[in-house]
Amino acid sequence: MHPHVAPLLTGRSVPATVILRGGPGTGKTTLIEEYAIRFAAAFPGGVFWMDLDGCVNPIEAYTAQLRSVCAALGVADASSLEGCLNGLAILLGRRGLACLWVVDGVPAELPDQVMRRMFAPTALAATVLTTRGSYDGLAAVMDLDEPQVRRLPATNAGLTAERAAAFDLQIELTTRIGVQLLGEHEGLLREALNSLHQLFDTTRATLRRHGPDAAAVHTIAAELLNDVLRPFLVRWHTELSAYEEQRAASVGVWQHERQWPMAAQLRTELSALREPLTMVAQRLAGLSGVAIPQR
Repeated sequence: MHPHVAPLLTGRSVPATVILRGGPGTGKTTLIEEYAIRFAAAFPGGVFWMDLDGCVNPIEAYTAQLRSVCAALGVADASSLEGCLNGLAILLGRRGLACLWVVDGVPAELPDQVMRRMFAPTALAATVLTTRGSYDGLAAVMDLDEPQVRRLPATNAGLTAERAAAFDLQIELTTRIGVQLLGEHEGLLREALNSLHQLFDTTRATLRRHGPDAAAVHTIAAELLNDVLRPFLVRWHTELSAYEEQRAASVGVWQHERQWPMAAQLRTELSALREPLTMVAQRLAGLSGVAIPQR
């Protein structure tokens, strides 16, 4: 993953792209989560984690997750997959910080040109893809098999699950609008609400994946969804939906939203939401052991 730290010896001056391959239950996700936790200091630019496991349309899901990242980071052109990747490439290039790009659960047998879109859009990022498919020739491949995973000490299972679950939610939370501030004239409020609403499905999937061993994360997640997000989203989703129904066909979405009398109030309350969300992220960081850089 780090050949660029000694280019005279390795012949490489940029981070590697690695495909982590194995069957169901072989520990691909757990391994890369543990790697991200232990090597977080090597990635001051942050960890970007996309989850395609079980997605019916992986490109559509990948694009939607990239749009959430772009919205959180203030990337203007996020209307397409290419726009997201190009915008992130420019932004990350300007920051000049090493980062980790993870796409978990890549479906088997995607065309090569589609698979390459999963790679990080900047040479500053190390890329890890996990999959059950065969993609020899596109990148370095590391195979996992079940016997290797079974040799892990059973006594560490609970701790590993808790840290991994906390890390998963921490990444999801700290890359979304709410923790990441939305400027006065940046983004659509509808996209901000949708991004926060997606945390419900993401959180439930994470808790199911890591199971009862992550009990402390279950408690934090329940408070996040029920005490912080649900009251905010129930109110503002209803208010914004009622206003959106009034939009004439000749008026653009952005223009219509800018004319909403309650837009400024929603932006103010969205900014105020940052404090409780950041507190939740800090509690998750205490469990995962990783302080993810925030903008």
